[in-house]
Amino acid sequence: MSISTLTIKRLWGRSGNRCAFPDCRTELFFDDPNNSCSSNTGDIAHMSAREPGGPRWDSNLADEERDAYDNLMLLCQKHHRLVDQNPNKFSVDLLREYKKKHEAWVKDNLSLDFDKQDTDEIYSTYIDEICRLADFNDWQNWASSLVSDGQPSINKDSFERLKKLSLVLLGMVWPKRNQNREIESSIKNFNFVLKDLIFVFSKYKIGYFNSYITEKIYKIYDGNPELYNKLGKLFDFHVDLVEDLALELTRAGNFLSDQVRKYLNPFFRIKEGLLLITSGPNMDKYLSIITHRVEYSEKDIKDGLYKSLEDFMINRVNRDLHFGEGVNGDYD
Repeated sequence: MSISTLTIKRLWGRSGNRCAFPDCRTELFFDDPNNSCSSNTGDIAHMSAREPGGPRWDSNLADEERDAYDNLMLLCQKHHRLVDQNPNKFSVDLLREYKKKHEAWVKDNLSLDFDKQDTDEIYSTYIDEICRLADFNDWQNWASSLVSDGQPSINKDSFERLKKLSLVLLGMVWPKRNQNREIESSIKNFNFVLKDLIFVFSKYKIGYFNSYITEKIYKIYDGNPELYNKLGKLFDFHVDLVEDLALELTRAGNFLSDQVRKYLNPFFRIKEGLLLITSGPNMDKYLSIITHRVEYSEKDIKDGLYKSLEDFMINRVNRDLHFGEGVNGDYD
């Protein structure tokens, strides 16, 4: 388990970016003029420890409850050490009381934009759902099957989650406030790519045990060389297009993560890093397996990212990596 984007946003927002220990109220995240960057001196503290043997460990808590908002508080590093080194003095009930009083003080004394906080929490909920259904934590595993072995495939459970996610994204209710439109745009961009990847892959997918694979459509006409060659070329084009859309979805996921770090949570996926995707064996003399880092360039962002499937077929050659090129009218 890990702490969700929504939980982190709630903690920092409702604490007013200050330590919740009584009479401390130290600001925890600030711009450092000497280093031209931001500094963080705060810790997300567990009231009841995440691991057995930790301060105030409670075996009755479920795993998801340990990283939930009700079991967490924001403290400066000094007071985090203090409460964890003295668990008998600072009980769970006492820490909850500290947190409750601190959040009440924030609401009464700080001029915070609570409407913005509510909007940020809505976006954070959406981000958590995207990460769950698109399985960001296992991205390299499931996404790489779409660019491997010259025959794109995907686990059936993963594919059904992606289809569900596309519908969830289509039906999202967007906050009416003007802030964080960049988050909204990056989510929509992710869904444009996802929708077209699902559409293109589904064109020639067949079930194979617990996966869907791309049917080798040319094999039906083994005895007809003309149709065999024609469908062989169509198959190759299709495989390249699926692979390029899988790369594009990875770019879209990395761009979305960038926007989350910029506007919602500067620590989002810092530990996990970028979404990566592995292709191979590639058609070189080594039949190499290569892990790719793919991202939008500044020009890609300026030009408007993903516009349509037809536009992508034309312009994919301008991305940082592509497998195919050209347009096929069968994908209108």
